[in-house]
Amino acid sequence: MIPQDYIQQLVLKADIAEIIGRVVSLKRVKMNFVGRCPFHQKEAPDEASDVIAFTVSPVKRFYHCFSCGAHGSVIGFMMKFNGLSFRDAVSQLAVAAAMDPPPEAEPSRINQSTEMRQMRETLETALRYYQGELPGADKAITLLKGAGISGATAKRFRIGYAPDSWDNLASVFGHSYRTRCAEAGLVVVKEEDGKAYDRLRDRIIFPTVNGRDQVLGLSGLAVSTRPHIAQYLRNTAQPKKRRQSGGADTIGPGAEDKGSMFGLQQAIVGMRAEGFAVLVQDCLDVLRLHEAGLRNAVAPSVAGKMRTENLTRLFRSTAVVTLCYPRTQRGARDAWAAMQAALPALRDDVQVRFALMPEGLGPGDVLRQTDGAALFRLLLDAAVPLSQYFLQGLASQADFRSIEGRSKVLGTADQMLERVVAPNFKAQLADAVQQLVDDQLELLDSVDEHDHWLANAIRTANSRLVIVSPWVTSAGIHRFNLCANIATAIARGVRVDIYTDPEFNTQLRRRSPAAQALGASAERELQQAGAYLHRVPRMHSKIVGIDDHALCIGSFNWLSAAKSGSYRRHEVSLVHRHGDVGIRIAGLLATLNAGRDMNTA
Repeated sequence: MIPQDYIQQLVLKADIAEIIGRVVSLKRVKMNFVGRCPFHQKEAPDEASDVIAFTVSPVKRFYHCFSCGAHGSVIGFMMKFNGLSFRDAVSQLAVAAAMDPPPEAEPSRINQSTEMRQMRETLETALRYYQGELPGADKAITLLKGAGISGATAKRFRIGYAPDSWDNLASVFGHSYRTRCAEAGLVVVKEEDGKAYDRLRDRIIFPTVNGRDQVLGLSGLAVSTRPHIAQYLRNTAQPKKRRQSGGADTIGPGAEDKGSMFGLQQAIVGMRAEGFAVLVQDCLDVLRLHEAGLRNAVAPSVAGKMRTENLTRLFRSTAVVTLCYPRTQRGARDAWAAMQAALPALRDDVQVRFALMPEGLGPGDVLRQTDGAALFRLLLDAAVPLSQYFLQGLASQADFRSIEGRSKVLGTADQMLERVVAPNFKAQLADAVQQLVDDQLELLDSVDEHDHWLANAIRTANSRLVIVSPWVTSAGIHRFNLCANIATAIARGVRVDIYTDPEFNTQLRRRSPAAQALGASAERELQQAGAYLHRVPRMHSKIVGIDDHALCIGSFNWLSAAKSGSYRRHEVSLVHRHGDVGIRIAGLLATLNAGRDMNTA
């Protein structure tokens, strides 16, 4: 514990205006300084009012924003702006104020601090060596340039390269190579013969740093494509054991805590500007996103393994974190594991969202598409909240037709909800789980039943109606007064979205000029009624969603089915009510919009 008199002396000695002025443009007004508040953004900024709102008082030694209410001392500013712990903020300010480091209350903590400092010095020395090797590493530079990474970005993130040799660091550390590098996890010592060799070889090096730019850990991305080589490898620090006075062994701290992330310090300002953080699984994707202007991206220090502590750390700087995963089997497993890890970090005033990439693509692949950065932002906008992802996952894991299946869902949910500490969120999610198992079903098995149900759906919709139909024909939209009903619903404030497949409609209309004219006319009628028409290639779903309380899925082509004649077919649909209907509709819309946007991009 840091003594109170030390803290008081630090606050007196640190120049709050000078410290804040390093990151905020301040202007003197009489005894105070004013500037634009770094802790909030206005949707339509009024520069004059924003500047006046944020005040720094050197006399009273505090800052205050009259717009968002942010307030505190110079220590509080360091913690809030840089996302630092109290101790780290004090230590960093002590350096700025030319004061001795904060005293430690216990001798054991002094020993731990000394060991940690030595380990970080070892990692810093190694990183500087790796940085010096990068300019001459042709294969590594080719890989980085191929990923769209500039030299300026590589320098900003302190990227390096570990040459393909067994003992690179021996020339750097000399006689202390074995001891220092082993403790920092930079070398491997064989048990059978005691020989030591570098852990990171022929790898691009990504450092994890803290708010003082001290190196906490190093990750290495394999440059070689040889089989059986881990894509990412990380130093594994081996903290010393110490004997306490009572005889018990304690483990000293490593250089890195569980919440550390690659790119965190570079993303702090971006998180403030965007209002949220983006957590991807790959260090290289962090660089790609920053190159594309998305400067709020970070990655876990251990690639692909998000921890609870990562979110706890991010929530110091932002209230919203979006997790990005590919639509693959592994991506689904990793996303579900991340969702479970996120539960203990949740509070009632924060939010975790999941952005799923288009089928088979990762964030880097999306960025390589035409207008990739804009497309990635659309995927972020379509991200679903954790609650929705949680319920979707539960719904996919059990058979709701049996008591046993519903009981399994409730049991799994209870176990997971035990990890949630946010009281309001926990209560709401528990209620949603109960609704999930209370779904009600209705069967439609004739054209007349489908038409009657759709007409009633349009009349009763409160805010939104979604119709998904691969084909649109003139006969299909005139089975009843569909367009008139849609226009009436829109007039009372209902949004109507229609999704159709341009390829199916084109193939159908090529068969006949008359069919082409009638099909185009049908689409125009729907749009003239006020409906939004979206074209999604390779889409064959037949769906109607009403608000968040009814979802109809089946084989019935809502906007092209024939009521009589040779084209009439027996079609069946199932209507779901209550349960996870809202979750399902939102998920379907995200998938459809991603397909539409990819086609447009």
